[in-house]
Order: sequence, then C-alpha cells, then structure tokens
Amino acid sequence: DYAVAQTEVPALGHDIVADAAVPATCTETGLTAGEHCTRCDYAVAQTETPALGHDIVTDEAVPATCTETGLTAGEHCTRCDYAVAQTETPALGHDIVADAAVAATCTETGLTAGEHCTRCEYAVAQTEVPALGHDWDEGSVITEPGEYTAGEKLYSCSRCDATRTEAIPALGHTHTPVLTPEKPASCTEPGNGAYYTCSGCGLFYSDEDCKNRIEEDSWVIPAQGHSYLTHEFLDATCTEPGNLEYFECTRCGKFFDDTDEEIDSADMVIDAKGHALVHHEGKAPTCSEPGWAEYDTCKRCDYTTYEALAAVDHNYVDGFCTRCGIGDGSNTAFKFASAKLVISKDIVVTYAGVLPAGWTDPYVVFTFNGRDYRINPSGTDDKGRYLFNFEGVTPEKMNDNICATLYATTEAGNPAHVCKESYSVRDYCVNTMNKYQNVSGSGKLMTLLADTLLYGEAAQRYTKYRTDALVTEGIDTAAYASTFTELTETKLARTDDVDENVYWNSATLQCGSKMAMTFSFHTNEPLKTTVEVSINGRTEVFDIPENMVTASGNYTTVFTGIAATEFDDTVTAIIKVDGVQVGQTLTYSVNSYVYSMQNNTSVENLAALVRAIYNYGASAKDYAK
Repeated sequence: DYAVAQTEVPALGHDIVADAAVPATCTETGLTAGEHCTRCDYAVAQTETPALGHDIVTDEAVPATCTETGLTAGEHCTRCDYAVAQTETPALGHDIVADAAVAATCTETGLTAGEHCTRCEYAVAQTEVPALGHDWDEGSVITEPGEYTAGEKLYSCSRCDATRTEAIPALGHTHTPVLTPEKPASCTEPGNGAYYTCSGCGLFYSDEDCKNRIEEDSWVIPAQGHSYLTHEFLDATCTEPGNLEYFECTRCGKFFDDTDEEIDSADMVIDAKGHALVHHEGKAPTCSEPGWAEYDTCKRCDYTTYEALAAVDHNYVDGFCTRCGIGDGSNTAFKFASAKLVISKDIVVTYAGVLPAGWTDPYVVFTFNGRDYRINPSGTDDKGRYLFNFEGVTPEKMNDNICATLYATTEAGNPAHVCKESYSVRDYCVNTMNKYQNVSGSGKLMTLLADTLLYGEAAQRYTKYRTDALVTEGIDTAAYASTFTELTETKLARTDDVDENVYWNSATLQCGSKMAMTFSFHTNEPLKTTVEVSINGRTEVFDIPENMVTASGNYTTVFTGIAATEFDDTVTAIIKVDGVQVGQTLTYSVNSYVYSMQNNTSVENLAALVRAIYNYGASAKDYAK
C-alpha cells in the first residue's frame, strides 16, 4: 500500500480571449462581440447581425441648354461606394427663328433682317432703315395768281399717293407811299412811329419802297404815364419849413397829390413852427461845480441860450471852505478818531468823530454798496467823541467796504466835512486778530473773530454773493474757530388752546446785521390784533396793518431785537385781540432754528450756514461774560 498522496491543485481559471465584433455593411452581415477560453471549451458565442442595406441619395438630372451639356439623373449610397452614375447629355443647339426685314416707305422707317433663338437670349439684332422721303414731281398749276391774290401749284409723289400744294405769289401792283411822320408819346397822350400808307391799295408799310408790310396801329406808341418822384412828408422844425407828402413827375415836371390830381407844390408847404421856449432859472457857481445864468431852451429842438459860469475859488476859514465845506488839510481837530466793530452783540460798525469847540450839528453819511445812509450821532463816549453806528452790513457783505464822510457846522456857521474813509468788518477782524494773536487771555476774542468771519463766509456761499472773494481768504481761521456740536433739543413749543379764529402758523429766521424772527399767524380781526414778543425781560408790541396780509390770508410780523449773545435764549410771542391774549403762546429761539436745519442737505449750503450761526452766537455769548 505504498503511495505518494495526491494534493489538490487549484483550478486555473479561464484564459479568456475576446472575439471582436464584426460590423455589418450595406450588403454583408456582421457579428456581435464574443469570447472563449484557450484551455477549455468555455465560450460566449458571437451572433450574426443583418446587412444594413444601401442608404440611397438621388443625384438630380441637369438639363442641357443651347450651348451647355447636361446630366442624366443618378444615385449613390452614403455608406459605401455603390452608385448609379450620371451620364452627360449633349448641348441642344439654338432653335433659330428668322426675323423678316421690313421695307422703309416715304414716311416710315424699315428694318433689316435678323434672327433669334426660342430657348435663350441669342439674337442677331434688326437695325432701323431710314424713311425714304417723298419723290415729288415738277408740279402743275391749279390756280393762276392775280394782282392781289396768290395762285396755287400741286405736287405728287412718284412712290406713294401723297400730294402737296404750294402758293404762287400775287403779281402785285405799284404802291404809292404816303408818309405819316414820327410823333413822340407824352405822359397822357399816345404817339406813333413813322410809317407809310399806299394810296392805291390802302395797305401799310414801314419803308418807303413798300416792301415791309405792317399791321394797322402797329405804329402806335402808348402814353408813358407819369414817372413819380415821391416827396415824403417832412415835418416842419422850429426854423425850417416842411411839406405834406406829394409826387413830382420826372418826365413832364408837374406835381400831383395821392389821388393823381395835379396840384401847385407851394400848397404842400408846412410853415416853420418857431421855437417853443422853456425858461430855466440860473444857478450860482460853487467851488466844485460851475453854474449858469438864466437861459431858455426849446421843447422841440436843441436851441438854447445857456451860458456856463465858471466855478469860484475856495474860501478857506479854519481850514474849511465856507462855501462847500471841503478841507485844505490844515485843521486836524475835525476828524474821525476811530472805527470799530461792536462784535459782542450785533454786526454794528461804530465810528467816533471829533469836533473842534463851538462846532455843531455833526452827522455821518455812510456809503455802502452804492447807497448813502445819513446817520446822526447815537451819543458820545467817555472822551466826548461823537459815536455813529452803521447797522447795514448783512453777514454775506462783511468783505464790502463802508465809506464814511463826517459833516458839521463850524463856529462861524459854515459847512465842513472831512474826506471819506473806507473800512469793512473783515478789516476790523483781521486788524484785531493781528493785534491780539500773541496776547495772553485773548483766546475768547480770537475765537469770536474767527467765528464771525466763518459766519460771513457761510452766508456768502448760501446766498452765492461774491464767492470769488470770500471774507476768510488768506486768514487762518481754523486755528481759533469753534467746533460745532450738534444740538439735541429745541425750544420751539406752543401752549394753551387753539382758537379757530386766531392761531400761529410758523416761525422762521432772517439773517441780517441783526438776527430777526418772522412770525406768521392768522386772525379774523387784524385792526384789533397786536403781537407781543419778549426776550430776557424786553417786550415789543406790534400792531397789524391790514396791508400785511399774505396771499394765503395770513399775517406776518418781524422781531429784530435779538443780540448775538441771545441766540440760545427763549423768545416768547403771544397774540392779543382788544388787549386780551387769544390762542397759543409760542416759544422759539435762534438755536431752535439751528436745531431744525443743522443737517438739512436739501438746500445747498444751508446746514453749513446754520452751524456757523450757532458757533457765532456761542462765541459772542462766551466773550461777553
């Protein structure tokens, strides 16, 4: 029983070989893909796929033309080289039709022979043969001519039945000419050219030989009519005559009116009017201006008897002319001593004037933006100098010059004035800032001056007034100016009951040399109504004129008594009828307006202006403490 034991050997697994698919063609079958093992009979059998058949496309026939070959119809397969070939068909050649010649006649043109193809555009064109024209014979007389009558001759064509006649001139007779001489036409009568009349036959001729016959009246020259020169209406002057409108004929020299009636030109003359004198009083000459004596002028012309009187010499007494008041520079006791800005309250420029002892009636004429303002003194200072206040500077005009002239009456009763001095709010601010910029304790003043100029600049930008010359130009305002802090509350309020006949509508602000409030309200009884406005214990009472009513039926009143130091202080307004309060009590302040407009971007530069107003008021109040 000896044995060598067998051990199990693992199966080898199939050794697979792929049997590739064979695609079918138009005429041959194909095979699907398959596989088999090289070691055993394992296989995935291939199956037969049917032939595809031809995918036929028809090749259209191309018909032959007279000169071009064609093609028969054919076909081919899109997948293989199967085809039914197209064969060439011969060109057809022209199908000629003859175009017969047309013979020309005496009056009509003919045509040469031609031909054309019935299938294409081929042709031998026919050309035109000119008409032959008539072949006339020598003619035969059918009517003999007489002395005054023409005869007639008949002609026939040898090629056709056409005929024509031709006149034979009359034999004529010997004319006996009678001359009618030339007569020129006038404006109103016709004339005639020279002509001849035959005394035998009565015919008319332009020549003595009676060769050129003319029609009766062909020699007539029509009347020319008047050739008017218009003498237009010319009004008489003081010294020269005029004339009515009339017309003169340049051919006959006669005169006519506008109805063509003959007139005498002397009847159209308008006599000279003579001067319409106006008497003028004389004016005595002064030191600065010439005068004149009494004189006359004419209302209608430049006639005048005017005679100038030369200006007189100055008569100086105490350094000033007794006639015109101008100074010669020798009297220095009459002068402007100073000019300054009252900056703690309103925009007020104050001038101080000095008068010699015994002089009286001082006043100042301020000239600002083309207007003159006469200002009497508001009082005197501790040095006895007269003070003159000018309040006409609105904030946007801080850069504009104020010119001042000081007037007075001398002890002898003569006029006197000193020359003008120019100044501005900017001048004051700049001079004062330069003076105090390094002075200890001047910080509040410097801030007030910077905020004042910035208020003026903001007003310029808002009103668009002279923005090419800003009041802050060249000044370092940033070093001293206030920083705006946004307001968080308003003092605008209305209390008490609303009366349907008397009530407030609105309150708003006006920016001028003084800050002003405008109140709008309604009342049914304006003549019995008053408005009382109060601030810091001061009260103003306003009557209501009927003519102050607006288009909406409301009334307005303007309160100007607010100083720069009072922008944050409450203004109270009440309406009274017959002395009794009616309706609401209105409270407001400048800073209430600032509160409502501090962030307003709907109006250009408005927010910047109200912020500058607030800083100006705050620094004025701080400086005035």
